Amino acid sequence: MTDSDVRAVDEQMRSFWIGRGERVRSLEIEMADWVGADHAVAFGSGTAALSMAVKLLGRPVRPPDVCCGAVLDAIRFAGLEPSYNDSDAKITIYPTRGVDIEDFA
Repeated sequence: MTDSDVRAVDEQMRSFWIGRGERVRSLEIEMADWVGADHAVAFGSGTAALSMAVKLLGRPVRPPDVCCGAVLDAIRFAGLEPSYNDSDAKITIYPTRGVDIEDFA
């Protein structure tokens, strides 16, 4: 972490806009541009982001047999129960429609 990073965090904390504000909005715009999307939404944690993705999909999710607890928590927070598969590379959304959520954690 650089001194510039520390200053940026300090500035954000002192702005009273810890999870929102112009800096976060700028990040959302930059990320949307980077992936070629119309919009992007920043979340306070990966678990929150995964939970929303799962909830919006609205169907069962099969995580890898070996994954971090946050992935399982995200599925449960979305009101679903995980069922396991044999993959160790990604969370597979089924029925299969070519939709995967990659877990690089």
